[in-house]
Amino acid sequence: MEVGSYLFFFLFAIIVIFFQIIGFLVAVYMAANYASRFGSMAGLGIYLIINCSALGEGLAELLAGNLQETDLVGPLTFLIGFTGYAFVLFAFLTYNRYRADARRQCQLQ
Repeated sequence: MEVGSYLFFFLFAIIVIFFQIIGFLVAVYMAANYASRFGSMAGLGIYLIINCSALGEGLAELLAGNLQETDLVGPLTFLIGFTGYAFVLFAFLTYNRYRADARRQCQLQ
């Protein structure tokens, strides 16, 4: 599989952000290189971050210990937002690792 360029990475991330879950499914199905595959994963992470508007409130309540047993909105939004940040970080770092490995292999040959 080809590595691809940063253009594909950001293009597929933008497709997922605009078209949300349907965009993610289409982008993953259309992925022809690592840049588009990890770009769609980063776009899904950004989508999760955007949709967690109560992230700061959930973290503050979680740290203060003011949560009721029936109040799962705070920790749930925190976990979804954290998952989104993890997706973005994993996708960007993994794509850069594949890109560096491909560049190193071209230099060796």
